[in-house]
Amino acid sequence: MPTPHPDQVRAFFDRIADTYPQRYTGVRPFHRQLFGERLKQAVTGRDFTQKTVLDIGAGTGALYDYLADTQTGFDYYACDISEKMLARSRIPEGRRFVGQVYDSAFPVQRFDYIFALGLTTYLTREELSRLLAFLPGRLSTDGVAIISYTHARSMEWRMRRLLRPLFRRLGLRRHLLGQPFEVTAYTPEAVKEMLPPGLQITQIHWLSPTLPLFSRFFPQAGAALARRLAPILGNKVYSDFLMEISRPMPLPNNLLLIAYYFPPVRVVGAVRLYHFYREARKHFGQVQVLSSTNRLRMVQDESLQLEGVAATEVPAYDLRRLTLKKGSENTPHLSRRAKDNQISRFLRRLADSFPLNILLGDGGLAYILLAYWQGRRLVRKHRITHLFSSFRPYSDHLVAWLLKRRFPHLFWIADFRDLHVDPVRRNTLCPSFQRWCNRQILRRADLVTAVSGGLKRQLDALAPRVEVLRNGIAKSDVPSDREAPFELFTIAYTGSLYESLQTAAPLLEAIRQLFREGALARENIRLLYAGKDGALWDEWLRQYGLEDIGLNHGLIPRAEARTIQRRARLNLLLSWTLPGGGGILTAKVYEYLAAGRPVLAIVNGERDEELAALLAGHYLLHTSQADIVPALKLLLLNVSGRPPEAPRPLPEGVTWEENMAAFVRRAL
Repeated sequence: MPTPHPDQVRAFFDRIADTYPQRYTGVRPFHRQLFGERLKQAVTGRDFTQKTVLDIGAGTGALYDYLADTQTGFDYYACDISEKMLARSRIPEGRRFVGQVYDSAFPVQRFDYIFALGLTTYLTREELSRLLAFLPGRLSTDGVAIISYTHARSMEWRMRRLLRPLFRRLGLRRHLLGQPFEVTAYTPEAVKEMLPPGLQITQIHWLSPTLPLFSRFFPQAGAALARRLAPILGNKVYSDFLMEISRPMPLPNNLLLIAYYFPPVRVVGAVRLYHFYREARKHFGQVQVLSSTNRLRMVQDESLQLEGVAATEVPAYDLRRLTLKKGSENTPHLSRRAKDNQISRFLRRLADSFPLNILLGDGGLAYILLAYWQGRRLVRKHRITHLFSSFRPYSDHLVAWLLKRRFPHLFWIADFRDLHVDPVRRNTLCPSFQRWCNRQILRRADLVTAVSGGLKRQLDALAPRVEVLRNGIAKSDVPSDREAPFELFTIAYTGSLYESLQTAAPLLEAIRQLFREGALARENIRLLYAGKDGALWDEWLRQYGLEDIGLNHGLIPRAEARTIQRRARLNLLLSWTLPGGGGILTAKVYEYLAAGRPVLAIVNGERDEELAALLAGHYLLHTSQADIVPALKLLLLNVSGRPPEAPRPLPEGVTWEENMAAFVRRAL
């Protein structure tokens, strides 16, 4: 395994630590002139009295020596990856921090001056991006960062690139050109492009006028001649430049939301995205959306329409696109026959698994690359500070992962509505390998969010920081008045069904028992279903001889489904638990809460304490036939002998407004 770049750089400076101070003396006249000019330009005209100073890449302490000899009353801290370099300095031990600056625990939160002199040449572009991303949170309001760079367009740099292979072949390990690790040069334009929001370049100083080779032997004469040639050759004569960066004023946080299934597509996941987007607009200066053109070809839900969305769509040449026919009512769902097909089940597991989910899953490789390209443009144009991507599909997380690699300053929130590797559904191949892939990707996420505590427990093993961001109820979805209930005693289920995960058996057996006891007549009850899995619902009823009391509406708009929920005598919730406890608090839970009607929850597996706590005191929660029979009898009595109940009050903390406000305070 190759040695990581930072370790190679550390080893190089450990080797030359003993002789490095000589570069500031007459023994090395070329380096003395370069380093002396850089240091003088960086500190001249600045008042360091009562100022906090952070020196990144402090080396043997040249900046500290200058300040100690010319200034008083400053508070100085040094950071360097080479402990041997710091050991050769006069910097007090209590002010030395060995390691990467973004991993160091400084006792000071904000600095008036942050210096990085002669450092960036030894950083990869990704490492420089991380350094720049460190600045906004650590510079004081009026603070200045002073950073030097090797000039990528200089004649000196081009000569060094030509000589580098020769120095490597000769094995000159004490010379920079002979090192195996890469060194990097920049232009001011390239640095500006990498600069995170909240920072601006205030000044650029051109350093070290140099004529290749000639200046090495005659540094003073070479510098003088290079300055005379500057009007003709331009900035190419300068081997380095110094950049002053400040944060003049705090900028608003701007969000890029990446969602293949962005509303108003008629899918369950779009409901969460719909509410998240609406609330995010209250907490972010801008909310940009990156989605697929496929969403425009799918069935739309008018209740999920959003006004004024700044959306950018990119093509997705995936398997989903092959099933979408122009001008047809395309649904993003498979029929039950397709789901039951053994080959289809295997292909779906294959398409959900790495690496095939990158190529064949929803989105596909073309979508990932095109969305990344558009995302780069949006990040720069709109000064994006935060990313939000939500699974499913995984392609949205991969787009965000690429953007996070390109712009480390971005705060990436990776959201999960369900699990990519589900231990109950067993929906992927080689689960251990899939979890390893998840860990590699999610370690770059600043925050992973889950819809329930049950999901959080599963995701804790895959990501360093996981928070629960529950679904919720929009206050506008809560009816002010109770709608007239259905005339017959109606038990309603609206939504998707998952065979082998959910079960309605306790309810169906309880209804048969009430028929046998004569406590309920068949003509007085209806089992109403609305959703894409009507065939499975009808089969369940046939198994218990209840098909005559069933009513199947099929897939209907969300607004019609909400009307059914508000008019039902009882709303049925079918759920299941995950290994280790807890389940998935789907959006359906909150739709039922908003409807204000009694809820019958049947959990397949262990008791879901999180769901029980959410429904306790407001709604019915039962998991067995023995519990359901008396509950139904009580409800039947209420229907026949009591006036309609007033709408139940909502539990605290279940609205999207409350959830998002608390989430922003806690997580961001």
